[in-house]
Amino acid sequence: MEGTILLVDDEERNLRMLEAMLLPEGYRVIKANNGKVALEILKSENVQAVLLDIMMPGLSGFDVLKMIRENKDLCTLPVIVLTSLKDKDDRIKGLQLGADDFILKPFDLDELRAKINTQVKLDYLRRQLNERAKLVKVMNEIDEGIIITDYNFVPFSINIKARKLLGI
Repeated sequence: MEGTILLVDDEERNLRMLEAMLLPEGYRVIKANNGKVALEILKSENVQAVLLDIMMPGLSGFDVLKMIRENKDLCTLPVIVLTSLKDKDDRIKGLQLGADDFILKPFDLDELRAKINTQVKLDYLRRQLNERAKLVKVMNEIDEGIIITDYNFVPFSINIKARKLLGI
């Protein structure tokens, strides 16, 4: 798997352990030891997922999650919350704020790997759907008939003008 993962935790030991686990998986890892640094990193780095601790000084993980979801450029970024909070209300709060998944500390490495891989794949698919929607929008703005086919010349996308011209 490829991509960049942002690790956000105020405990250096946790950051090192997560980094050691993700590097062999082929991920590029960026570490932030607090929420403010994490938000600064997200302004300049192309990140495929965030592993976010909740209990941090200053900005909590909940605060960071809320800011990510309020940012139009980051609102679909997968965020997996890592926490030692076991209270159901805390998990519900995280989900209401937009967490994509939760992992309780101490966590199982295989489960964490699987959840990260799933979120990175979902992020890729969301980005592909978004790009396709942009293409369809542009195609429908063009005043020419456009038909896109697969390698066997089977149409899989036809713009509005082509539909009118062909009576479809």
